[in-house]
Amino acid sequence: PDLKWESITLPHTWNINDALNDTSDYNRGIGWYKRTLNLSEQLKNKQVFLRFEGANHIAQLFVNGKAVGEHIGGYTAFSLNITDFIKFNDKDNANSITVKVDNRFNKNIPPLSADFTFYGGIYRNVWLIATNSVHFSMDDYGSKAIYISTPDVNDATGTVQISAKVQNQNNSNKKIRISSVIYDNENKVVAHIDKNINVKANSRIDLALDKVTVEKPKLWSPDNPNLYTVKTELYDKGKLIDMVMSTFGFRYFHFDAAKGFFLNGKHLKLIGTNRHQDYEGYGNALPDQLHIKDVEMIKQAGFNFLRLAHYPQAPAVLQAADRLGLIVWEEIPIVNYITVSDEFLNNSKFMLTEMIRQHYNHPSIVFWGYMNEVYLHDANGDREKEMYFPDEYLEWTKYISHQLNDLSHKEDNSRLTAIATHQNDMYDKTGISHIPDVVGYNLYQGWYSSKFSHFGSFLDKLHLKYPDRKIIISEYGAGSDERLHAVEPERFDFTTEYQQAFHESYLNQIIERPFVGASSVWCQSDFGSNKRGDSKPQINQKGLQYYNRDLKDIYYYYQAVLNKEP
Repeated sequence: PDLKWESITLPHTWNINDALNDTSDYNRGIGWYKRTLNLSEQLKNKQVFLRFEGANHIAQLFVNGKAVGEHIGGYTAFSLNITDFIKFNDKDNANSITVKVDNRFNKNIPPLSADFTFYGGIYRNVWLIATNSVHFSMDDYGSKAIYISTPDVNDATGTVQISAKVQNQNNSNKKIRISSVIYDNENKVVAHIDKNINVKANSRIDLALDKVTVEKPKLWSPDNPNLYTVKTELYDKGKLIDMVMSTFGFRYFHFDAAKGFFLNGKHLKLIGTNRHQDYEGYGNALPDQLHIKDVEMIKQAGFNFLRLAHYPQAPAVLQAADRLGLIVWEEIPIVNYITVSDEFLNNSKFMLTEMIRQHYNHPSIVFWGYMNEVYLHDANGDREKEMYFPDEYLEWTKYISHQLNDLSHKEDNSRLTAIATHQNDMYDKTGISHIPDVVGYNLYQGWYSSKFSHFGSFLDKLHLKYPDRKIIISEYGAGSDERLHAVEPERFDFTTEYQQAFHESYLNQIIERPFVGASSVWCQSDFGSNKRGDSKPQINQKGLQYYNRDLKDIYYYYQAVLNKEP
């Protein structure tokens, strides 16, 4: 009661202003949110949940003063059942909802360190969801408990496998019918599957429906992002009791170490960009329409590839990528270094499982990433000339990599695993770069050091040494500032002209090398990075767009090169 409450709307972060102040400090602490929730009498016999799309990075939920549960991890969704905590005992059915959010440093919760700002708050959407007592599970790592896979796809036929997790929160057994109807992009029914199931009292059942084959599927690709819709329903004695709508796409792909990436049997050079989610004036608390606008501008630039750096992003982002046709690399936020502890590993595995289960059905996603530049800082989190890498630390990073790579394949064996490295031979010495399906390289020759030409020569030597390695340029870029120009631009001068020269050289070198299957610019837009002291403090300026999303000159260069239209 003694706190000075501020009236806000969601999404929200408490770091909109202080993350861009003149010091390197911003509020990494605890924030409290509360609201009074008036519930309809119709919810009396329902199961009631609160679903958070994202709260950074520990969230604890209280209802009417009692602890409901907590979630660890700032970039994935979670649902908590509040049924046993709500009340219907006054005329307004008023319930007090309180959330404690903590974005302080925690050595066991990634990210520990990164070149971006760790905004705190409930910065994505929150939903109140009510279900019947028998329903599609709401406690399956934040997923919708419907999984759609396409194990066999070619130009003639496509096989669909639908799996579901059904929860019975009754005290009696239930006989239920599950029905899935598949629609094409013209809303025509192409398949219908029914199955009768028995669900024991207070239990959950995992089930797989019979596989179905769709003739002449409309394949999903960047040029033709054809989406199919699945309506999955539960019936109790003929009465509809739950329904989930899902989308998916038919596509098949492979990655050749010498020739690059192939989609639906055809070679496709992946040229793309990275995206951070924060935005001038909003921090990371964007409304969905700005997430969608970002993805639309990425597509309009001519890109067909998008790396979501360095964390799972809002549902609206993945939905837009599906609709517009962008191949996606999504990753969990293990960045710069790790902690040698079981708790750090378990939290990392939990985040990875959440990401994969929540985004499993998106045809845009091809790569699951699980770490970025883990040897950029040493075991103490420092970045000094004499870096400290004890044997135990090196062994642990390799162990974590194996664990996460195996978990990715266990959760989803249809996609490729990936890590992003920087120019350091430790990844090869420890063997980490031999673990994932694909290795990404974050390269900045000609910006932080050396010359543009050293980029291509590094790649050629790498491919010669490891001819079977599948290679992606996961980052490359140079900063710019609209106030700075030069007739004779120089490395690290932040002029528009140097950024232009950098990208022209890099893009040509990438296109010339077929073994480079994909590349992604760092970064699509300038973004908040509180430790930076470049020409604009607290901003990473390597974007093709400014922090407010105005277009830089270099955006038009990519648009001119990559788009088919003049």
